[in-house]
Amino acid sequence: MAASMLGITYKEAAANKKRPDVKQARQLSKAANFGFPGGMGIAKFVTATKKAVFSNPDKAAAKAEWESLGLTIERAKELKEQWLETWPEIRLYFEYINGLCGESGKASLESLFTERFRGGASFCSACNFRFQGLASDIGKLAMWLVAKAQYTDPTSPLYNARTVAFIHDQLIGECRDDERAHDVAHENARIMVEAANTYLPDVPIKLSKMEPLLMKRMSKNAEPTFDARGRLVAWAA
Repeated sequence: MAASMLGITYKEAAANKKRPDVKQARQLSKAANFGFPGGMGIAKFVTATKKAVFSNPDKAAAKAEWESLGLTIERAKELKEQWLETWPEIRLYFEYINGLCGESGKASLESLFTERFRGGASFCSACNFRFQGLASDIGKLAMWLVAKAQYTDPTSPLYNARTVAFIHDQLIGECRDDERAHDVAHENARIMVEAANTYLPDVPIKLSKMEPLLMKRMSKNAEPTFDARGRLVAWAA
C-alpha cells in the first residue's frame, strides 16, 4: 500500500524503506492496515493513529512524527479508498462478519487452532477476532515463554531479565548493561519467533527478519547499534 501511495513498485519501496518519504508512507499504511480491517471509522482512525503516535515517551519526536503524517479527516478518507483498492477482498470479509452478527448485531466466534472462544462480539470486535486474534495468541505465548526463561531457567540468557511492556508486536524488557545484553536481546527475538511459528506453521517467521536492539531510553527512533565485534550495544540518540 505504501508503494501505491507513492506511485512506485513494491520492490523499490522495500529497497528504500528507510527513506523518509517511504518511511512516512509505511507508517500511514500500517495504521490503515491495522485499523480499517477491524471496521474502524474515519474519525476513530484519525484519533487512534494520533494516540498511537503520542504513545512514544519522546514527546518532541512524537509531535514531529504526527505533523509529518498530515493525517486529517480528508486525508484519512483518501487513505481508506486506497486501502480498499489495495485489498478489494476485504468487502467480502465485511459481508461475512455482518452475516455472523445477524439481526442481534452480535457474533460468537471460535479459533479452533488456539482454542479461543469469543461470544457477544460486536461487528468491530468480530472483525478484529479474525484479523488480529491470532496475533494476540502469539503475543501471549511469546510473553509466557519469555517469562518462563526469565524466572525459571538459569541456563537461559534471559534469566533475571524482566519484561516491562508489550507494545503492538514488541517485547520491551530490561537487563544489565553488560556483555550479556547482546545475548538477552537475541534470545528474546528467538523465543518470539518460536511462539509465532507454533501457531503459523504454514507461514513461518524467519529469525533473520527480526531486529533485536538495545537502548537506554525508549524511543521509536532507536536502531540496532553494534560494536567493532558486531555485537549489540545500547543505541544512543
